[in-house]
Amino acid sequence: MLANFSVDDFKAIPTEPSPSSHTINMEVNSDHGSQFSANQAFLENQENARNARNRTKQIVFVILFIALLLARTDQGIVPAIATNLKEQFNMNSLEIGSLGSMVYLGATAGCVMAIPLLDILPTKVALVACYIVQGIALYLFTFSAEWFDLAAGRFLSGAC
Repeated sequence: MLANFSVDDFKAIPTEPSPSSHTINMEVNSDHGSQFSANQAFLENQENARNARNRTKQIVFVILFIALLLARTDQGIVPAIATNLKEQFNMNSLEIGSLGSMVYLGATAGCVMAIPLLDILPTKVALVACYIVQGIALYLFTFSAEWFDLAAGRFLSGAC
């Protein structure tokens, strides 16, 4: 690291003149040396804190990416298990078809709502709110016993 020294930080101590050369020894002022090490420690602490924040951001990104990847699998699974849902919940073909399209209806509504929402809220707050709503949607879809709860979960899942 480069250090900024001023002329006042050095004091000249003349040595006894020798016949072969005329030299001056320079020594660093001890006050500046301790201040320099304190500044170096402060900068190292700042760098360590910055690295910790970056590492935390990376971990949160990976967790949210995996959560989003797992949450979006329901868009492809519901059409694949439509016959099992039809039998388990005693639904007719209209209810199964509308249940499959609720994700896309929710996505349309989510896009329309996102424009004014992002004008009001900061991006990070909007993302956190979206993940909370996504969690509620997945809870509704997982533990529902009626068509309306399934449809609400699918709609909210699509909206976020």
